[in-house]
Amino acid sequence: MEPLAPMNIEAPFNPLGFFYLFNYNFLMKILTLFLVLTSVMLISSCSTTSSYIPVQNLNSRGNDCKLDIFMPGQTPKVETDVIGNFSVKEMGLSVACDWEDTLAKNKQHACEKGADGIQFLSVSAPSIRSTCYQSKANFFIYKK
Repeated sequence: MEPLAPMNIEAPFNPLGFFYLFNYNFLMKILTLFLVLTSVMLISSCSTTSSYIPVQNLNSRGNDCKLDIFMPGQTPKVETDVIGNFSVKEMGLSVACDWEDTLAKNKQHACEKGADGIQFLSVSAPSIRSTCYQSKANFFIYKK
């Protein structure tokens, strides 16, 4: 059996010659750099943001205090005073923002602000537009 003769395959006409390969490699490097930077930006923005609007300033009750929590539609049976409004929202593509994380963030801030409880005004579950739980709540103290 005779060895196969090498085939002479011609590349399509390339008027730029060597520079075509250089530009292709250069473009691939730019594309790779773009993908890496985009990934880093997405990962670095994987968090939620929260905002607090105070109504009253009280002393902190520590980082882990006992709080009464009321979901939307539930109300405390005794009179309360609102000491502030707190919201948790998503910033970009977020991770670690399930209900437990959102609730923990609300509890931590409520204890720091001296609240007796949290009255959630709205809670939004993850959806197509958002990958996180989001909430709006009032922090309150019981009237004496």
